[in-house]
Amino acid sequence: MTDVFLHIYDLSNGIAAQLSRQLTGRHFKAIYHTAVVVHGREYYFGGNGIESSLPDETPYGRTIERKYMGSTDISDTVWQEFLRTIRKDYSVGTYHLLEHNCNTFSNAACQFLVGCEIPGEIVALPKEFLETPLGLMLRPQIDAMYGRHSLAAHGQQGLSISQPQVLYARRRQGYQDHPDLIFNAKPTLSKLCNTLLSAMSDMQIDAVEHVLAALFDGRQPSASDFILLLTELKRFFDRVPPADSFPALDVLRLIALDKEAAQRIPAALFEQVVSIQAAVEHESPTSEKTLLVLMRLIANATSTTYPRISRAMSAGDGYPLLGRGIASHSRLTSKAALIAALGILLHDKSATKVEDAFALGIATALAERIDMNLTAATNPLVEAWSSSEVDLARRVVQELTPRTDQDVGELLESFEL
Repeated sequence: MTDVFLHIYDLSNGIAAQLSRQLTGRHFKAIYHTAVVVHGREYYFGGNGIESSLPDETPYGRTIERKYMGSTDISDTVWQEFLRTIRKDYSVGTYHLLEHNCNTFSNAACQFLVGCEIPGEIVALPKEFLETPLGLMLRPQIDAMYGRHSLAAHGQQGLSISQPQVLYARRRQGYQDHPDLIFNAKPTLSKLCNTLLSAMSDMQIDAVEHVLAALFDGRQPSASDFILLLTELKRFFDRVPPADSFPALDVLRLIALDKEAAQRIPAALFEQVVSIQAAVEHESPTSEKTLLVLMRLIANATSTTYPRISRAMSAGDGYPLLGRGIASHSRLTSKAALIAALGILLHDKSATKVEDAFALGIATALAERIDMNLTAATNPLVEAWSSSEVDLARRVVQELTPRTDQDVGELLESFEL
């Protein structure tokens, strides 16, 4: 575990406390700048984007407070990946003195690292300043200085989950030539969020709403909402039995429809999901539903962020999991797994040979599922493949056979499809 500290500075060097009432009509203790200290470095956001230095060696003078925020089990590797993920949202061009500043970054970072926000008085300072006569007068000049209009002026606000919201229906093609290899069915926001209510916090529900509403309206979600959502999803996977985690998996599946958003999902979260699910026995209806959603998530992520999901599959024992999906009694789960497998093969089409574990797992699962299909008429627990699943299986065999060892290749060639 690593301690996380919030370093708090007063950019006015005490002048705000002395003169703010005379200038604005309200008393302000300080003009706050904050930075987050973790893993031996101090991180902050300013006019040059996200920067770091040794603790207490930033250009902002001496701290007025070092606040302990908690301890985190997030490694420096994962933390650095998180910073790379959000760097686009905290670049030179996105900085705004009042709406997207150092404290916005510190708040998002603390939520990711320890799951809590920075002190409310720091976050509220810009809003309180804007409510003063001086703030109202300076607001247009500040907005003009940063080259954009106020978000508040556009009335940006969240959606209410009590109001069913039909999601944007545009099809997102992960493979230009293979639009069938992606799952993009989108429920209404209210339906999805209400499914999550029993296990997730109100804060997380809001983040789910805002992120999905943005993505399906053709926009990228705000960094703070996206970070909060990913943080809460990780905690959800930590505390909910793996067999019951399908609502959160479905959120990731929907995010993975969008290439830019999918690439902001940390690889560590994909690895956690795959490794946890690899240990689940899928004998109950609940865990079978989880397996179905997971196969659809893998299919979508393969099309939009292949390097991350591929690494997760290799590290988290994901290939046997994919085989388990293909051999499922459920036709829908089997189909989703076939699509995921075919997506992997198409993405790696330049590779002359696939991983042995992948080839053997897929071949063995296909053999098992083909045998099950032959007995489906007399076994009420097995749903027979339709022509759609048979066609997918043929395509998997066609792509896999020339790129595997002779023994596996002979097994694949023996299938009657």
